[in-house]
Amino acid sequence: MTNTPSTVAAILNLRRHLPGLCAAVCVAFIVAVSVEVAAWMTTGVVRDVGDLIGEVVAMRKKMHAGHPNTTALFDIKHDQGGMVDIEFTVQCLVLGHAHRHESLTRNLGNIALLHMAGELDLVPASLAREVADAYRDYRSLQHKVRLTGAPHARVDPEEHAARRAAVAALWTHVFGGAWR
Repeated sequence: MTNTPSTVAAILNLRRHLPGLCAAVCVAFIVAVSVEVAAWMTTGVVRDVGDLIGEVVAMRKKMHAGHPNTTALFDIKHDQGGMVDIEFTVQCLVLGHAHRHESLTRNLGNIALLHMAGELDLVPASLAREVADAYRDYRSLQHKVRLTGAPHARVDPEEHAARRAAVAALWTHVFGGAWR
């Protein structure tokens, strides 16, 4: 693997914006991103997007299995339509399109990368804005809930139906269907 500034930035970006991932999944994802970015930067060879999507969806399923929610509440981090879906979608967009749009490898957060994906027409701009707003709201709510000492940020699902629908629409746009 080549430790170019862009590769290092991609690794730091992933770790900074996916802090809630369990260590093993995070390390595996960082290695995958590192190898992917280094490969297209050094050889110009780009992986098949279908393979990439399959691997990201498989990793998302593993992540969900490791964080089961047996309550009727919505876990804003781990449930479908939550923060992890947004984070995986953003990283798939980076991995799938950074070879054509190197600006995606800059050390930016998920919100900025969503806006950039909309500006680059990788996803509908209005949907990118809506999901960026959902991510911002989720992070704020997650911090508030965690400050109460709760072990999980689980909330009434009805209050977040519109956000979850937007995240599901983005996921479907990028991956072609729901992961579950």
